[in-house]
Amino acid sequence: MRELAKITARLQVDNSKGIMIIKALWQRESSYIEDDFIPVLLKENRRMLTCRACYGGESLTTTMLLNPSVAGHPEEERLLEYHWDNKWHIFNEQEVTEFIDDVGDNNPIHRGDKAVVPGFLLMEKIKDKLPKNISRLALSFRNAVRLGDPLYFDIQAGKVNIMGRKEFITGTYE
Repeated sequence: MRELAKITARLQVDNSKGIMIIKALWQRESSYIEDDFIPVLLKENRRMLTCRACYGGESLTTTMLLNPSVAGHPEEERLLEYHWDNKWHIFNEQEVTEFIDDVGDNNPIHRGDKAVVPGFLLMEKIKDKLPKNISRLALSFRNAVRLGDPLYFDIQAGKVNIMGRKEFITGTYE
C-alpha cells in the first residue's frame, strides 16, 4: 500500500490548492500487471480526477476532489451518538508528517495543527486491521479526518465503517 501511495503522490495537478480523496479502490490483481512508476490519469475535469497506480501485483484506483473546501471543527457541531468500546485510533501530527514525508505528499491540507489525515494513511491502517488474505478494499471518504479526531472501527460481514464526530469512512472488502 505504501508504494502505491508513493506513486500516486507523484501526480502533478496544475493550479491545484489541494486534493482530497473521495474514493479509493485497492486490489490484489489476479493476473500480471506491469508496475507503473507514475500514476496513470484515467479521467479529469475541473473538479475531480481519477488515477491508477500499479505495483507488485496490486493496484490502487483513486478518485480525488480538486481544490476542496475543508470544513473546520465547529464546537457546536452535532456529534454522532455512538457508545462503542472499540476506540481504534487518534492520529497525531508526527504520525502524519512521517507518512507524508515518506510518500512525498506535498498536499498543503496535510500540514499544520488542523491537518487533514491523508486518505492513503487511513487506508493503510484500515487494511492492516482486516484479514491478511483480502483481495479488494473499496473505501468512500465521507468527511475529512483531522488530527486528534477519535476514530472508532466497526467491521461486519465484509463491511467496514470508521466513525467519530461524524461518519468518516465507509467501505467493503473481499
